Amino acid sequence: MDSEKKSTLNLLAYYLLINNKLDKAEALYAVLVRFFPEDGQLAMSLAYVFFLSARSEEALEQVNAAVKHIDDPRKPLALLLKARILHQMNRPQEAGRNIERYLRMLDKQREQRDNLSNEKTTT
Repeated sequence: MDSEKKSTLNLLAYYLLINNKLDKAEALYAVLVRFFPEDGQLAMSLAYVFFLSARSEEALEQVNAAVKHIDDPRKPLALLLKARILHQMNRPQEAGRNIERYLRMLDKQREQRDNLSNEKTTT
């Protein structure tokens, strides 16, 4: 599958997701994840569909797979989704730990962004 088809199917899956057609969105995201297992964003989208469908175990498995392939700027979103899934599973302590990791990562990103901004203004 080429990148143009991937983008088209991803857009269609997103459209289905936001229009609450979860079964159809799941089917498309599952195909995309099968063809592009290294794309963490697709895996996150599938995890989100599972989360919305109250299929917590599958959502947790998928978000854990996604984290392995997500670049640093998006990792906080994965941790936030994981926390929501763990909360849905009635695992509040684990959810809380993921929220703490999420907040630490946001602080780190903010600090890095501020440092870059300061470097640009001093040069």
